[in-house]
Amino acid sequence: MTHACDKLAVNFGAEILKSIPGRVSTEVDARLSFNREKSIEKARHLVALYQEMGIDKSRILIKLASTWEGIRAAEVLEKEGIHCNLTLLFPSPRPGPAPRPGFISSPRSLGVFMTGIRHANRWSHTWWRKIRG
Repeated sequence: MTHACDKLAVNFGAEILKSIPGRVSTEVDARLSFNREKSIEKARHLVALYQEMGIDKSRILIKLASTWEGIRAAEVLEKEGIHCNLTLLFPSPRPGPAPRPGFISSPRSLGVFMTGIRHANRWSHTWWRKIRG
């Protein structure tokens, strides 16, 4: 069943790519968010399915959760030329790890962030932080 879902997602992505320039995003199953190796394996599998359809990996963006394991998986995949997008985590009451110094990480929505900016005109909420190098 999992392979069928992967193939369906890739088929949709391939159709979308016929109509747009740039990349299409395909997500690694969130249940793998805390397993670096399985996330890497799934991302490679998704890319291979796209490549079987004649789509170059430069047109694919793999979406991973920004858990510690997801960040480490993205590092490996980026070195292989597989572009990654790390998504926000919502259930945690504190920021998750940022992929590298200078990135901003938050488990909250952009609306909460904008409310904080509007009220304080600075980084006031405790769940936001600027990661320093």
